[in-house]
Amino acid sequence: LSLLLQLMAGRRAVSDRFYRALYAVMLSPEVGRTSKAPLFVSLVFKAMKADVSVKRVAAFAKRLLQIATQAPAPFAAGTLFLLSEVPNAKPAL
Repeated sequence: LSLLLQLMAGRRAVSDRFYRALYAVMLSPEVGRTSKAPLFVSLVFKAMKADVSVKRVAAFAKRLLQIATQAPAPFAAGTLFLLSEVPNAKPAL
């Protein structure tokens, strides 16, 4: 997904399919418990910054909060930090 985001962002055409796939990956219960969790949080942040749909960014934020309630403390803290930075990138939120 990270490579797909880089390729599509270069063309400024990140599609709905990418966001749908990322949202589906977020449903996985192992998201916050893997060794790749920091990379995942980074990818979600980049995707949220690149998104033009404010409603979709808000949906991603809600899903991240849901994940954080079930995740280990370091992942939850990273998620909260990420969500504190989103309004800087998306003032419409």
